[in-house]
Amino acid sequence: MEPLAGYLLLATKLLKAPSSFSGAWNFGPSASDVRTVKDVAERIVAGFGSGHIEIEMSDSEQHEARLLQLNCDKALQLLGWRPRWSFEQTMAATAGWYKDVLDGTPAVEVTSSQLHDFFLGPK
Repeated sequence: MEPLAGYLLLATKLLKAPSSFSGAWNFGPSASDVRTVKDVAERIVAGFGSGHIEIEMSDSEQHEARLLQLNCDKALQLLGWRPRWSFEQTMAATAGWYKDVLDGTPAVEVTSSQLHDFFLGPK
């Protein structure tokens, strides 16, 4: 939802001043909401209410970056864009979407409801 909101805001700015807002943009969590893959997995399992996480350590010596993070400073400074939902809200909505769809609710209904909640507030 956060990138969608960012791109919609960007689109309105581009209509008014294309040369001022053209280029590459990143929309993601605030620096205070950056989490590990394990944190995300734990929230998804909690949102489903069942399951568990297995972490397998690799003997591979391939280099992996310890931190991958989008730099959203441009969106923050030039668009005034800020994430609306916290990490907890985002993970609850993500897990809820998958759980509802797997339980048989049509994806379009779940998506429509979540879009409403995100942009207009809970019904």
